[in-house]
Amino acid sequence: MRKTYAYNSIIFGVLLGILVYCTTESIALTVLTGIGVSVVGFFLIRMLEKALYKGADKAAEKITEAYHRRKEQKAIENGTYRKPEPTTQMPVRTATQMPMRPAMQTTAGTVWEKPIEKPVVSETNYCPYCGKAVDGVSRFCPYCGRSIEE
Repeated sequence: MRKTYAYNSIIFGVLLGILVYCTTESIALTVLTGIGVSVVGFFLIRMLEKALYKGADKAAEKITEAYHRRKEQKAIENGTYRKPEPTTQMPVRTATQMPMRPAMQTTAGTVWEKPIEKPVVSETNYCPYCGKAVDGVSRFCPYCGRSIEE
C-alpha cells in the first residue's frame, strides 16, 4: 500500500477552523469549516495521489520496456543475443492426480479439503534458466519468474 498524504487535510481543516473561530467567534461555523475542509481536502488529495501514482506506474512500465529493448539491441549488436524460449503453460493437475485428505464430517454433509501437495525434498535448487540459487520449496524462480520444476 502506498503512503498517503490525505490525512494532512485534517490538520489543515483544524487550523482553518481555529482561524475562523478567531475571526468570527462562532463555534458552529468553526466546526462546519473544520469538518468540511478536512473531508473535501481528503478526497481531493486522494484523487490527486491516485492520478499521480497511475502516471508514475505507466512511466515505470515504459522505462522498463525501453530498457529491455535497448538491452536486446545491444546484445544483437554484440552478437550475444539469444532468442527467448517460447513460454509454455504449466500442466493443470486434476483431482485424480493428487492425493486427497480424508473427508471431514459436518452437519451439512461431507466437505473435502484441499489436495495434499508433495514438498520438494532438496534444500537448494538452481534455476535452469538464470542459474541463481532458489530455496527448495519454490516452484518458480524469484529472479526470472520461470518454472524450476523438472
